[in-house]
Amino acid sequence: MIKTKRNSKRNSKRNSNRNNNRNKRNTKNKNKTVRKYKKLSGGGSSINPYNYDYIATLGSTTGLAGNDIDHFNCPAGVAVSAKRNIIYVADQKNNRVQIFNGTTRAFIATLDTVKEDPSNPQFQNTYGIAVSATDTNEIIYVVDRFNHCVQIFNVTDIENITYIATLGTRGSEGASDTQFNLPTGVAVSAKGDRIYVADTGNNRIQIFECTNPTDTPTYKTTLGTGKGIENTEFNFPFGVAVSATGDIIYVADTNNHRVQIFNGESYNYIAGFQTNGEPGIHNTDFAFPRGIAVSATGDRIYVADDFNHRVQIFNFDRTNTPVYNATLGTNNVPGNRYRQFRNPHGVAVSADGSKIFVADTQNHRVQIWEKKK
Repeated sequence: MIKTKRNSKRNSKRNSNRNNNRNKRNTKNKNKTVRKYKKLSGGGSSINPYNYDYIATLGSTTGLAGNDIDHFNCPAGVAVSAKRNIIYVADQKNNRVQIFNGTTRAFIATLDTVKEDPSNPQFQNTYGIAVSATDTNEIIYVVDRFNHCVQIFNVTDIENITYIATLGTRGSEGASDTQFNLPTGVAVSAKGDRIYVADTGNNRIQIFECTNPTDTPTYKTTLGTGKGIENTEFNFPFGVAVSATGDIIYVADTNNHRVQIFNGESYNYIAGFQTNGEPGIHNTDFAFPRGIAVSATGDRIYVADDFNHRVQIFNFDRTNTPVYNATLGTNNVPGNRYRQFRNPHGVAVSADGSKIFVADTQNHRVQIWEKKK
């Protein structure tokens, strides 16, 4: 059994304080340390003019990191349960997973390092996260990046989270079928019978399968033909997503500044964006795309476009090149106000497609957006 930290007595007080703080502005910006990047030319287009609007924030409202239950330190991944409406956040530099109620957004529990008990997995840089939910079990898959592995837990009972298995060799990198080198992204089929891992340092996607989500998965196959710019080649892929039925796989090919899409059964290349390997700021360009999510029907794609400080949304007919739909954030302009991002790394979407959850990494928060009715 993995013990989780709970603080229900202080939730109402903390939530009240959090709501009060949301209307405050940070008056000490000149004293803050700001990450600087080489700015791409152009940019500055207005916040999305389409059908989405900001509704809430988890974590800091002023761009500050922290390690209490109300703060994150560079959250890199976010996942949402389709069955129980629970939000799971990979709180990267705090080496933990934070769990929240998806309706009230109240803190529920923390899954983190328990150094005193060697039977409990210890995280080093929690990055990607995915969740599968059936009628009987809810399972989360946590990328333990610097340990070169993926940890799997049964979270059906939040108060008694249990460890299931580890993919990869914990604490040791490698390039065999069952090893990883600095993995970052993870995705899982709706049934929980197939797991996809973005094995970033090895420039490939590793695919595992199991009969029952509570069983230890076994290696199935590899997607990717090595490092490069051609179709089916990758250059540090950070993100992976899969349609609910598992028939289509989506890969954020980060250092090639593109997304590649594959058939989930034959693993043949279907379509993609950008082929010249260069970053850009236009609607169908990316600059180091990291997180990627897809609607339950597989016809809408969401991409966390890191260095453009935005999330790009596309329509996809499962055959042709996806078509641009909308932008969340301000193109190529970082900021810590609501509706702005600073290097977003993760993105998730609710089962019904009505809400989008963005790991706004360098603002140390998760922003929640909603499709207008």
